[in-house]
Amino acid sequence: MSSFNTTPSEGLASARRLLKQARRLYSVPEVPEHINRHNRKAYVRAVLNLGDKWLLAVPQGRSPQ
Repeated sequence: MSSFNTTPSEGLASARRLLKQARRLYSVPEVPEHINRHNRKAYVRAVLNLGDKWLLAVPQGRSPQ
């Protein structure tokens, strides 16, 4: 699955968490369901492919002003 997961069960948990997040992000009522489903799959695939290199993998603090 992803390069930063150590066991398959952790990878499965990570994929399930990402699917929940994708459902929350890509549940747009104005868009047909097949497009929402495609966008969800593409989001999960991209995040799993990038691993810990994706932008939100490591929480970023606010920069001091």
